[in-house]
Amino acid sequence: MSEFLRMLLEFLKGKKYWKTIQPFVLLGFAYVSTEVLAFEYIQSQFGFKPSLRLFVGSYFFIRVTIVFAALALLMILFQLQPRRGPQALPGKVSSFVRRHQAVIAFRSTMVLLVAALGTVAFLKFGPHHVSTIRIKLLNEPEGFKPDALAYVVYELNRQQKNWFYELDFEPFNPGSLKTSEAEEAAKQERPKLYYSELIAKGQPLIAITEESLGKAFFCEHRSNVSVISTVDKDYYAPLSTYEYLAYCLVVQSILIHLDMHGGGLPPGAFEPSAASHGGIFQFNPNKEVLKATILAARLSPEEEAMLFNRFGADYMNVCRQLLTLDWLRSERVVKNLAVHFGVTNAVSRPGSTEAKQ
Repeated sequence: MSEFLRMLLEFLKGKKYWKTIQPFVLLGFAYVSTEVLAFEYIQSQFGFKPSLRLFVGSYFFIRVTIVFAALALLMILFQLQPRRGPQALPGKVSSFVRRHQAVIAFRSTMVLLVAALGTVAFLKFGPHHVSTIRIKLLNEPEGFKPDALAYVVYELNRQQKNWFYELDFEPFNPGSLKTSEAEEAAKQERPKLYYSELIAKGQPLIAITEESLGKAFFCEHRSNVSVISTVDKDYYAPLSTYEYLAYCLVVQSILIHLDMHGGGLPPGAFEPSAASHGGIFQFNPNKEVLKATILAARLSPEEEAMLFNRFGADYMNVCRQLLTLDWLRSERVVKNLAVHFGVTNAVSRPGSTEAKQ
């Protein structure tokens, strides 16, 4: 390839139009080199090697293209020569400015216009920002300790900087509802979700309950709100409730961010199916499948590509790491839960038959 490029340059240098196209050739080489560096940066910084197709469609590739397209446009515009005024007197700055005022005005206007358009395009094709999520307990928990859960949530915050959780310790009181709200709640097929939407007031919220969600297995989601139920703990045992909640919090956060900031869930998300490969957007055909999904938690290549393009490489990489729950099972976190919160079985261990709280 390098030999071919050398021969191509030698050929072009012998042409009359070489001086005209030389800046654009150099700009083209710089563009290709920058794209290669961006590709290498993603691999080294995030430990993620995107396919060529994914990279070409990514915001990294598009943003680099926008910058170099703006530079190429400016180079073309600067080759245009508006009519000059009379010859300037030697040593007279003012007369020089008057003679070239059309050129100066034209080029200044073009620089500002291209810079403004480039900035708008650069920001438009950037990753979306995500919001803080509030966690609310819908009832007094019995299967886990609220202070221990708070520590797990704060450890989640510590692991990343893309979004944070705020934990609301005060249980929800249905008696505080207005008469009209209580009547509407009685008509709902998904009352827990309806309660959560009232509490959320349009803001992102994840509610936790120990009561059944009816037709939903473990979680239910709508727009800016999700509800997690711990009623079926026998199905994810010997995994602890803390492991289960940590996994569900990460998954439901991704769903909320996609619905609120990322253009919605992918096509076919959670459609009923008898088959599953353990993806986070797949419907679990049986309750027993959840345990396997948590133990082998990962993002599929399609899920990685979607999060990469919508929220950025850092967000995608953080979600990939959080889903493994390695941070929760680390010696430091397990020790803190045992010593400071009295939770000795926050993490399932080989040979255990139940998850004790």
